[in-house]
Amino acid sequence: MPTATAIPGNERWLHAPQAAAALEDALNWAGAHPASDMQADKVLQRLRDEVP
Repeated sequence: MPTATAIPGNERWLHAPQAAAALEDALNWAGAHPASDMQADKVLQRLRDEVP
């Protein structure tokens, strides 16, 4: 019996070669740079300053 793989329209871009490569690069970067809250105060202040 034949099978089909359905990809929702809003996820189709993930299967494009360029998007898949960019996602792979991002995952590799995230794996090499563990999360840290060392600069959380700076980030939160920047977000507060940008809110109109």
